[in-house]
Amino acid sequence: PVSVSRTSSLSMASPFFSTDIATALDKEVSYSPGKADTDFARKYGHLAGVEVKTVGEAFTTFTDILGTPVNALYKGICTDLVGSL
Repeated sequence: PVSVSRTSSLSMASPFFSTDIATALDKEVSYSPGKADTDFARKYGHLAGVEVKTVGEAFTTFTDILGTPVNALYKGICTDLVGSL
């Protein structure tokens, strides 16, 4: 009979991986949505957990307010506009 042994080690030089798995897991478990130290979290962190309309839902509301469907030729431009408001 042939004996096979497998070993694995995590040794990547990256800010996302650590050789200390316990520390990496603790960091993930203690994560709070919207509280990261990033520009994105600082700008949108106040929306964490808040019900936000999708672009599709916002476009439906926009179309209802407008009272008429938007021509497909202009739909992309209007979707960008509605999605950014």
